[in-house]
Amino acid sequence: MMIETLDALAALDYPSYEVLVMDNNTQDPAVWQPVEAHCRDLGPKFHFFHENPLKGFKAGALNYCLRHTSPRAEVVAVIDSDYQVTPDWLRDLVPQFLKPSVAVVQAPQDYRDEGESLFKAMCYAEYRGFFYIGMITRNERNAIIQHGTMTMVRKSVLEEVGGWAEWCITEDAELGLKIFEKGYEALYTSKSYGRGVMPDIFMDFKKQRYRWAYGAVQIMRHHAAAFAKGQEPLDLWPAVSFSGRLAALDGGQHQPHLCLCGPGLVHRHDLPAPEIRPAHGHPVRGSPGLFCI
Repeated sequence: MMIETLDALAALDYPSYEVLVMDNNTQDPAVWQPVEAHCRDLGPKFHFFHENPLKGFKAGALNYCLRHTSPRAEVVAVIDSDYQVTPDWLRDLVPQFLKPSVAVVQAPQDYRDEGESLFKAMCYAEYRGFFYIGMITRNERNAIIQHGTMTMVRKSVLEEVGGWAEWCITEDAELGLKIFEKGYEALYTSKSYGRGVMPDIFMDFKKQRYRWAYGAVQIMRHHAAAFAKGQEPLDLWPAVSFSGRLAALDGGQHQPHLCLCGPGLVHRHDLPAPEIRPAHGHPVRGSPGLFCI
């Protein structure tokens, strides 16, 4: 599965990008060494990292990759290791960062295995309600939930807020909230640019939702003061559900980066992007570079 993810990243229709692949805390070399070898085969755009031990779980792995990105990167993109992206992902969405106030561009967390069982078909219907109804409504109010895959973040903003929180089990949504607290804008498109796989059984689904709920409580406690103040960037955020996951980065001065650590990153620039209506204002067009982790 990981090999297919890397091959899809290698096929991105973008002139200049970098892919960072991160494996953290895997004990068995037979698991990660074939991925390392495939990255070598794909050429100099791909950089593989293996660290054991590495603290901070997924957030720690993402922060590690951030420290190893190219100085030219302006946008960081993140995908999970099971996601196969479409070639136009970077080309279409990186231009949205031409607007200085935009710090996050999010695409749906979509899936490709809904036909495998009745259970997965039911899960897929539930996921679609969130991404094709709830997220669209939130986008109109600049209050989307950032997710840990299919997300892009402006690198300078990512560094401004201190990267991903290693104390939080839902580091992606917490990152999005920190970015909103700084007064930046996030954009969402309902067009799917990549698809992964869903939990195979109900117990895995239950564990996933427990983690999201637990992380939401962590976030609410940590940001309680900001909620209580009712500062303008958060006026609409308390109504947002934290059942979704978020994580995005922006980087890539015509040199995006991709990093896989369970997640991975990708970037791209050129050609007009599809219109994405911001929460306030008009559609943005352009062609900046992107960095993905």
